[in-house]
Amino acid sequence: MPKITQAHLEARRQQILDAAFACFARQGFRQTTMQDIFREAHLSAGAMHR
Repeated sequence: MPKITQAHLEARRQQILDAAFACFARQGFRQTTMQDIFREAHLSAGAMHR
């Protein structure tokens, strides 16, 4: 299995944060689900927890 670099982890974190902020702006914090964030970030739920 390839080693995941710190730069990759930081880029993935930023991708998730950007997606979350976009969802919050569009739907509000309380109406946003994790599935909304996964979809916005183009990630699967499994990829989120790696």
